[in-house]
Amino acid sequence: MAGKLTSPTLSFPKDFPEAVRTNMLGVLTRPDFKFLSGDFINSTTRLRYVGDTKALNLFLERLAHCPGVTLSVGFGRDIDEEKEVDWQVSHGALTDAGRLRIEVNPHSSQIKLEELVIPDIKAPVHGG
Repeated sequence: MAGKLTSPTLSFPKDFPEAVRTNMLGVLTRPDFKFLSGDFINSTTRLRYVGDTKALNLFLERLAHCPGVTLSVGFGRDIDEEKEVDWQVSHGALTDAGRLRIEVNPHSSQIKLEELVIPDIKAPVHGG
């Protein structure tokens, strides 16, 4: 199966925790993050957004505070050639449904890389 998306959504395995799913989708669908387009092929989804550095910083910060979500951030490696895309989210439901890959368009006219803030990521503490 493949298709285009007109609103941000992701696929999840049946046993994926509902709270994590709700938190992830809550951030991805916020109206202050302007969704441009998306597509999916089987269980892999790409969501494209437009916005400035402030919006992207808030987007990353909100996702970083979702328990059960792992973020990785890159710069343009997997982003579409579309010039209007400022950042893209990639997700694979079968590989690791709690992981989101954020690709920032380094050629974006709206993103100032010197103002980009990658949020602190804290590893879980294990008692011992």
